[in-house]
Amino acid sequence: TMVTNVNAAAAAIAAVACLCTHRAPHVSAFAPSHSVAQLQSVSSRRTTRNLTPHLASTSTDDENDGQDSLAERARKAKLEAEQMEAELTLGKITKLENRVYASSSDSADGSMRKLQDEIEALAKLIDPKLVDATAAAAASTSTSSNTSTTPVISTVEGLSSADLEAACQYYTTLPITMRSALANAVGYENMTSLSGKEVQDLVIKLYERRNNLSAIKLRELYKDTQQAPLTLEEGFQDMFKEVQTIMDDPDAALVQAVETQVPRQARQEGKCPTEADVNAFFQKACGKNTFLASEKPIRSGELYVIRGKSQKNDAASLIEALDAALEEKDPDWSERNQYCYVTDPSLIEGDEDLFGDPVILLLNKDMAPTTSKVLTTGSTLAALFGSVLFCLGTFGTNQVIVDRLQEANTVGNYDLSWFNELVIPMFAALFAIQASHELGHLLVAWRDKMKVTPPTILPSTGLPYLGTLTRMKTSPKDYKSLFDFGFAGPATGLGVAFGFLVWGLQLTASMDPEASTYLPSVPVSFLKLSTLGGTLIDQIVGGGAGIMLQQEPETLISLHPFAIAGFVGMIINSLDLIPIGSTDGARISQAMLGRVGQTVVGGLSYVVLLGALIFGDNGDIFLSYCVINSIVQRELEVPCKNEVDRVDLDRGAAAIAAFFISVLVLVPM
Repeated sequence: TMVTNVNAAAAAIAAVACLCTHRAPHVSAFAPSHSVAQLQSVSSRRTTRNLTPHLASTSTDDENDGQDSLAERARKAKLEAEQMEAELTLGKITKLENRVYASSSDSADGSMRKLQDEIEALAKLIDPKLVDATAAAAASTSTSSNTSTTPVISTVEGLSSADLEAACQYYTTLPITMRSALANAVGYENMTSLSGKEVQDLVIKLYERRNNLSAIKLRELYKDTQQAPLTLEEGFQDMFKEVQTIMDDPDAALVQAVETQVPRQARQEGKCPTEADVNAFFQKACGKNTFLASEKPIRSGELYVIRGKSQKNDAASLIEALDAALEEKDPDWSERNQYCYVTDPSLIEGDEDLFGDPVILLLNKDMAPTTSKVLTTGSTLAALFGSVLFCLGTFGTNQVIVDRLQEANTVGNYDLSWFNELVIPMFAALFAIQASHELGHLLVAWRDKMKVTPPTILPSTGLPYLGTLTRMKTSPKDYKSLFDFGFAGPATGLGVAFGFLVWGLQLTASMDPEASTYLPSVPVSFLKLSTLGGTLIDQIVGGGAGIMLQQEPETLISLHPFAIAGFVGMIINSLDLIPIGSTDGARISQAMLGRVGQTVVGGLSYVVLLGALIFGDNGDIFLSYCVINSIVQRELEVPCKNEVDRVDLDRGAAAIAAFFISVLVLVPM
């Protein structure tokens, strides 16, 4: 019985000491260094040492009948005194336990230190040597195991007892803000009151729910609390609400970010990489020599995100190393899938980038859009029909041509070859301008081995057509490739259109009076839609005095078909340089500023267009542009394989020049 009481006292001392550590995390208690087994062992040895002489003396008394009776009674009295002392110590421990529970959550450090000292004094009653030997080690160790008083036995499949013990020890080393957030995430309201067994239960719950717990918001909270530490009374309630929100929808932040930053054609339903392919990339490509992952791949919709840190000096070297690893260990992987090294879509402030450290996206390689062929064909036919009407309309304002057509209809002469000779040059010039635009795209795509869709012509009001839509079916290799693809089209188109405009104006100025009577014409109001185009027309045809463009808006100006086609072509290609959605201008802007920067620029561009719709004279053109592009090109371009390296200064200067020219073309006189 006495042995049992002493053992119980030892266990109670260890439990209270552990409670003190758990309930007062800011106090470095000595108690975790004394395990139940240690105290029980010491108590048992001490009691056994006391009992052994007693048993030996009893045997001797039986054999020697009455010898040393005085010494025997003295030893019995001493043993009874020690038993009473142990019972009194147990009572004191019970009282101290109540005081610990009452003061642990809001007591001052001095009060908790006093309780610790009292418990230490009680522990010394069991064995002073044990306390003295371990006190120094406990004081020099900043993080003690909170579960040392509880045997660590794992009952979870796949989690060994050693792993569980290591996890519990690691948990206790985390900052109090992170421990509290994790504890609340699995249902514990106050982590400072957790016992050793509860810490084990908490770690087991975290392990069991590891696939459903999102670390995104917890990392944000941890960084916030590092910058401005919170007390339990001042900030945990709001923090726990945020954690609970994340628990209700674990990957909400990441999913929303991916939906905003990655276009739908890159995350089409049913085209997510398989788990086998994801694991293959994670195990065979990622590593200490390429990309050191900090966590397992996270699925977000139809793609995966891998966070970590590049082990190379630059992104290009990382891409080369990843390609080499895949080619060596899994050559067929790249036939089905695509990885992209991009800025974190969640925009979590990172160590290397304000908008987030780079991550790896795993996507399906086939990013071909699923637009119906009926819609694309219908759009092209509508645009072609609109172009024919525009060309006919420019000749319909020429009274000489109208009278001749009416006369031919009256006499039944349906030979219109003379009229076709007038219309075809304008239509051919429009085709040549847009063909040069598409040729610029195709040359870059061929050079960089990108797959693109056939161009779809978009209809418009006020213009023959709005432009062409050419989408990417595979990822560009980097932002330089994306820039070149976006820049080549409108730059080539603008150059060819400018050439047709100047050539047509020179033909207009040198044409004999009789031939000029068959020229198409456009109103002055139409020529004033472009500052650059209108100025060129006035300089070459009007002599630079401004007389031509100072006439009434309804006044018709006769121009060669090449001049009209060049004027219109400049406007169409300049519209394509407006940086919204995935237009060529947006591709250039994204290559220079990244996805976040392009999102901002795109929003500002819509504001400017809204102002042009309200206060400008070319509202019908901008209205059709906004409506159509908000439907077919409202999202950003597909991810590049390398979106960390930006374009060089030469490309940046070329982009500024192109944007400047487009502004001169689109700003009315």
